[in-house]
Amino acid sequence: MAEDHAPSHHPPSPSARKKRPKIKGCYECSRRRIDCDRQPPSCQKCTLKGLKCSGMGIRYRFTEGVASRGKLAGKQVAVSLSYRKDPSRRSSQADVFSEGKSLATQPMDDDNNNNTTTDSIQLDLLPLLRPPPQHIDGATLYFLQYFAQHLAPVNAVIDRGFNGYRDLILPFAESDRLVRDAIVLVSRQHLSLNSGDSLADSIIYNRLIRGLLTRSCKGSFLLRRDISSMTALLLLNLREVISGSGDFKLVYSTLRAFFDTAALSPGVGGSCELTKFVTIQLLRVRLFAEALFDESHGAQYLSTHGVTCLEFLRYCQRLHPEHEALMADLFTLVTLACDVYVKRAGDNPPSAQTYPLVERFRQVAENVKHYGNVLGQNLLSWPYFVMAAESSTPAHREFFDRELQSLLP
Repeated sequence: MAEDHAPSHHPPSPSARKKRPKIKGCYECSRRRIDCDRQPPSCQKCTLKGLKCSGMGIRYRFTEGVASRGKLAGKQVAVSLSYRKDPSRRSSQADVFSEGKSLATQPMDDDNNNNTTTDSIQLDLLPLLRPPPQHIDGATLYFLQYFAQHLAPVNAVIDRGFNGYRDLILPFAESDRLVRDAIVLVSRQHLSLNSGDSLADSIIYNRLIRGLLTRSCKGSFLLRRDISSMTALLLLNLREVISGSGDFKLVYSTLRAFFDTAALSPGVGGSCELTKFVTIQLLRVRLFAEALFDESHGAQYLSTHGVTCLEFLRYCQRLHPEHEALMADLFTLVTLACDVYVKRAGDNPPSAQTYPLVERFRQVAENVKHYGNVLGQNLLSWPYFVMAAESSTPAHREFFDRELQSLLP
């Protein structure tokens, strides 16, 4: 039989008998794996070493400047929030934020405040720098500022001074969850196409569509006064334009119901500047989207409502009287494109009859190009597309092919 051995009993070590309580010190001492005396405002160890002590406040576990994990790894969010462009700097896609702390990778905020009033919003420019809202998480702040720097400029008519997407919609989104989610979707779509990363979020998208459907059932009287739904609707259309997917007709056919229910016109919204701006931009969307959706219906819509939908140009003209000549050229370009579209869809004339219109468009477009990057990049996409399809000479086709290529990001 095997010999039994009684278990040995060793006296517990001092460290096992009494575990030392863990006391959090400053970040610098923690990194050096030394005890911190926790003296405010700077501990003695950091003072003797000549280091800047971070103190005992909350610390974020991020690599300085960038997020280290998640879909937004490598992206930054500024310490100070700025929707406006700093004229002293030039930003790029790769360097959206050159200063700041890391993105938090926690889920989007879940506040549900959709009842913010906009009566006090004026045509004032936002401060260049201001503290970021405390109730919005870092990832959402990133997408808000991405929208300001990459999407608001290209969707303006003239990107100088006031920009309604940046100076009206973004401040409203800070207090409205529905609009904030829509901006996140648009920004994710644009960033995904430019970076090749998949940042789509079907959960947020489906939630927005369900919310709009629910609100539309309440009737046109309520919907056309629901600035939150109207703004989200505008942004969803912008998302589909950015994606350029073959699902545009399917998606827009659903969104058209909201347009018809709201019974939009430039007079809707009273004196609220945000509501007026969003209504005008929705009419601008219809001007181009109806023509893309169905040729015969588009021609009828342009003939009936084209003048009304051009309010977005008149709105910009009131903001920029110094660009009177440029605005006159823009009216000419959009009107010529509408005329050519209606003629082609209705009478289907021979190319010789539309050639003078195409040539006139080319001449005015050459003149507009002299204004440089004052114009929003997306403004002339549809007019160029219509005229390119109507071109019948090699010179015209080469011109419009070159111009359309220049609009690509």
